[in-house]
Amino acid sequence: MTQRLLDPRMFDSSQALPAMSGAALTDIPQPLVPIMAAEPTTAATYLNIEWGTGLGSTYSKLIIHMYEFSATASGPDVLMEVKRSGGYSTSNYRRTLVSTHSNGSGPTLGSNNADTSARITGSVFNHFGNSNDACQFTINLDQLDGGNRCTATFFGGMLMPNSYHGTFYGTFTEFGGSGDYEGIRFSASSGNVAGGYVVHGLPRT
Repeated sequence: MTQRLLDPRMFDSSQALPAMSGAALTDIPQPLVPIMAAEPTTAATYLNIEWGTGLGSTYSKLIIHMYEFSATASGPDVLMEVKRSGGYSTSNYRRTLVSTHSNGSGPTLGSNNADTSARITGSVFNHFGNSNDACQFTINLDQLDGGNRCTATFFGGMLMPNSYHGTFYGTFTEFGGSGDYEGIRFSASSGNVAGGYVVHGLPRT
């Protein structure tokens, strides 16, 4: 009976092949890093996502994915306000919005050069308040490290199993304040809001 001995080089770590980064295969220089997450909340006036100060020195961008987001009233505006220097900014928002509705209306255009909050408006939310009707959307948030303005793009859809669907996308900028951006909160022009979220960071290179 022939015996085969194991090659001792198999146990020599200096002979092992180096690990390969997935970035070399995807051409994406850095992977996204999970920051925080929460299951859908109970309905309240505000849904706050707060990451505190100093995050901008590590991450150049945050990607915030909201899911099962809903409001208790029908047809409200969804409001978004960023937090900096310990408080939420309620002025100096520039915003744009395009929304469509599967009932054939739209596209609806919206903009404001000096609003009290960033907002998603229009008939896209006119079925909020119905059972199982919710939306999901993603926000790409830049300038976390105390720049003179925060810029963001967002896109998403209203998912209504028993009725119409809607889609929307837009941008907003908060300007005129100072200090690190520390969070973002969501509310509605009428009624309460609820939802879950996942936040990832794009590391600085």
